[in-house]
Amino acid sequence: MGILRQFNPMLHKLNSVSSKIIFPYLLLTLIVAGVGAYVVTNLATSSLRERFDNQLLDAGRIVSESIVELEREQIRVHRTVTFTDGLGRALVERDIEELEEIIPPLALNNNVDLVSVLDQDGLEVFGWQRSPGSDVGLNTTLNDFSTFQDVAFVLSGQTDNLGDKRVVLAELNGQLIVFTVGPVEVNGEITGAVVVGDYLNDMVNELTSRAIARVTFYDPQGNVLASTLSNDFDLLAEDEGLYEEVVQLLATTPEQVKVVIESAEESVPLRELTILEQSYRLAYGDWRLRGRTFGIFSVALPSNFIASAVATSGRLLAFLFAISTMAVLFLGFVIARRIIRPLEQLVDVSTAVVEGDFERRTNIEQGDEIGDLARSFDMMTNYLVTRNREFAAQASNLNTILNSIADALVVLDQDGHIVNTNEAAREILSVTSFTNGSTPPINPDSALMDVFMADTRGDAITYELGERVYSVLSAPVNDAEQGFLGRVVVLRDI
Repeated sequence: MGILRQFNPMLHKLNSVSSKIIFPYLLLTLIVAGVGAYVVTNLATSSLRERFDNQLLDAGRIVSESIVELEREQIRVHRTVTFTDGLGRALVERDIEELEEIIPPLALNNNVDLVSVLDQDGLEVFGWQRSPGSDVGLNTTLNDFSTFQDVAFVLSGQTDNLGDKRVVLAELNGQLIVFTVGPVEVNGEITGAVVVGDYLNDMVNELTSRAIARVTFYDPQGNVLASTLSNDFDLLAEDEGLYEEVVQLLATTPEQVKVVIESAEESVPLRELTILEQSYRLAYGDWRLRGRTFGIFSVALPSNFIASAVATSGRLLAFLFAISTMAVLFLGFVIARRIIRPLEQLVDVSTAVVEGDFERRTNIEQGDEIGDLARSFDMMTNYLVTRNREFAAQASNLNTILNSIADALVVLDQDGHIVNTNEAAREILSVTSFTNGSTPPINPDSALMDVFMADTRGDAITYELGERVYSVLSAPVNDAEQGFLGRVVVLRDI
């Protein structure tokens, strides 16, 4: 064991009682903490994701409902303009001054971006259009709406299941406008049409403020028409490449548009998107105006906070995990020391006893198994001390008896080695050793050794040693269990 500790201390530490106490609890703590952290993190992430998706879907519903409200508001303004007194007569007579007195105030009061009065050919008789991003408007008379099929549909007197009005998405003077066109009738005859419109960018901004989410409109081919996601980037107005990057990232495919339109009533498609290192989660919806699909829209919310929250939770769990691990190690160390300290004391005392120090005791007073073991060891040590004293007394008595015998007495073991002698025998053997020069000094010469080992069978053998003659008797010592143990030899000076 000492060699093992000396040459492989790491193996000894791993095999120590401390390791056997601490490591299982440490392993259990690691497993429980790891599983707990995984479960808690997943639950937290799922909860945050669910709440985030619900918020995103609520924003999508708000946008969808707001689109309908804006459409209804545009129809209301269209009716207000169409049924204004004097509008029909001024249109028939092409009275520009009268139209100039009617149209601009109505447009400003109803907060629309475009109001135009068309003749029967779809050409603008008079109109007013707000400049993008301002409240200043300009009178117009040169816009040509005759190329739009929906305008021709209205001027021809056709109707659909929703009535005689149509909604058009068109580009006028470099701006995308959503406008409603409806007929103007005088005496039951269609004499022209009224167009009321709003800039798509203004609609996107209004929807964004209502939904508190970034809104993007796409055409049926998946191309971006307008988006408030671009408002987050300061360089966007200066760098066309940046805007193109945003537009390309937001662009979707016609196949996705079809899926969104077909599943709009049943489910809401979701998508993850990263724009300039900012993560967004998008929900898509069908962009419908007066029952017709113009494309799709999306609402987007930044989702970085989810990763941030998960990271924060992970750091908190890691901190708690580290604290719990250190607590387990500390408690394990304390418990292990409480167990090992008496064991080490017991080992030290047992080593001292083995080395001959029979006065050492453990003196461990505990009510557990270690205390029982220590008390048993102390009792065993006391018993050994008592037995050693008894053996010492017996040996002393035996030596006294042997030394009191006048004849020389030699005790041999099974191999013929001398194990005990009395004083008379030591004097004879000393002479023999000196005479023959054998080593060690008490060993007899070979001739005398042959006499010692001879079985005399009760008959003495005469052996002359120097000037003296001895009568030698050799008797075997036998034990019922162990058999032959050795010989007892008696030398009598005759």
